[in-house]
Amino acid sequence: MSSSAASASPSLAIPSRLQRFETLGYGLFLHWGLYSTAGRGEWHHRHHAVPREDYAQLVSRFDARDFDARAIVRQAKAAGFRYACLTTRHHDGFSLYDTCGLNTFDAPHSPAGRDLVREFSDACDAEGLGKFFYHTTIDWKAANFDSDFPAYLDYLNASVELLCTRYGRVDGFWFDGNWWRKDRDWREDVLYGIVRKHQPNAIIVNNSSTGALGRVAHPMIDVATFEQGAPRATTAAAGSRYLSRERCETFNSHWGVAAGDYSMKSPAELIRILCECRRFGANLLLNVGPEAGGRLPAYESAALALVG
Repeated sequence: MSSSAASASPSLAIPSRLQRFETLGYGLFLHWGLYSTAGRGEWHHRHHAVPREDYAQLVSRFDARDFDARAIVRQAKAAGFRYACLTTRHHDGFSLYDTCGLNTFDAPHSPAGRDLVREFSDACDAEGLGKFFYHTTIDWKAANFDSDFPAYLDYLNASVELLCTRYGRVDGFWFDGNWWRKDRDWREDVLYGIVRKHQPNAIIVNNSSTGALGRVAHPMIDVATFEQGAPRATTAAAGSRYLSRERCETFNSHWGVAAGDYSMKSPAELIRILCECRRFGANLLLNVGPEAGGRLPAYESAALALVG
């Protein structure tokens, strides 16, 4: 049992899925998608004001030629990671999985021609690594995100249901984006209900972003997130409900690969962050942005080996 679970009040029930999650302790975050082909970070679409039609042309360059999920998972295990979380769809709306007719803005309809989430899922299962799926809740590609939000949520929920039902056991879902439109009714009961229906033992995370570290806005969320910030001991429990904690952290200033961003954390700094997290019973989800073709960059690979 983790130090967080062990120190909790005896009267505070700790779900078994959270005990398992805290035992995992150290996860590898993989931000990889269409934006990786531009090599300017995961927010390239927005930060560089790329028109929607121009951004969509990046699909012709997404071939996943170097993506070997089994090799990445083995590398992660050798570096001490116990789970991995892949961006199945990021804010640009491009999916690494087969959307089964919901749209054609996905990896199977790109030059890659493959369901890359399937490859990641199979690799995690084969190697015994915990399997988490990141999924955005906002979508810069979907026109109805602004024009017909209820219809957009139907699309989002149908997308997540595919992930719940087509890839075997999933250890957790890592949602991100509600902070973009705080005034909207996100119908979170429906989204999380889909997860609970199909994956009752999965962890549910919804990132509170950098401006609201440790805040949890819905009772079905399991984990308080600390994006690039130190976990606080005071947020282990919310009222009568136990919450796990997780810090997600980058190697440099971006989540997705960004040419010219050499502000890398040293292995010593990463070890300090990991120890700080585990001191408070929190997990660390350490991010690497694979190169355009899907290979882990050289510096990050070497640093992970030293930290592990």
